[in-house]
Amino acid sequence: MDKHWLKKGFVDYTHEREWRVPHHFTFEPSQVEFVIVPDYETVAKFPKALKDAIGREKFIMLEVYAQIEKLWPVHLL
Repeated sequence: MDKHWLKKGFVDYTHEREWRVPHHFTFEPSQVEFVIVPDYETVAKFPKALKDAIGREKFIMLEVYAQIEKLWPVHLL
């Protein structure tokens, strides 16, 4: 294990913390910062009320997100 991890940099896993909360995790749709979806069809299938509550500008297509991550790899910060 030391051989594998010794030369690796720090990894920030805070983006996964909502899956590790040991109690009920509540939030309002307006508190959602962004939603990554595979394609526009997925956005079209979202309930209108939920899209309006979250904000349509917060839906990001996976292809766009992948390009952003490629240009600005925040996971390497």
